[in-house]
Amino acid sequence: MQWKNIKGILQVLGKLRDLDVQLMGLEEKLKKASTPGHQQNLVRLRRDLKQQRQCAYQQVVKLLQKKPRIKTFVEECTPGLINLDISRLLILN
Repeated sequence: MQWKNIKGILQVLGKLRDLDVQLMGLEEKLKKASTPGHQQNLVRLRRDLKQQRQCAYQQVVKLLQKKPRIKTFVEECTPGLINLDISRLLILN
């Protein structure tokens, strides 16, 4: 098993977690946005964060498809690591 690949996957999972936290905070700010201009900026930022999250998610799927042994290792080591249904992610592979 290559620890470099595992480390890469875990880093991307961490990035996904960070993006989820940013998106949750942004949703709160969006609810409190006072001006239409401020709201538009927040909507644009939310769209960009969602796109970054989708790219990171696809990167994890691609890495797990290449390495079945790593997929098993990640599944065992990361239950509840992030707000992401890892079991569903792994079933896709």
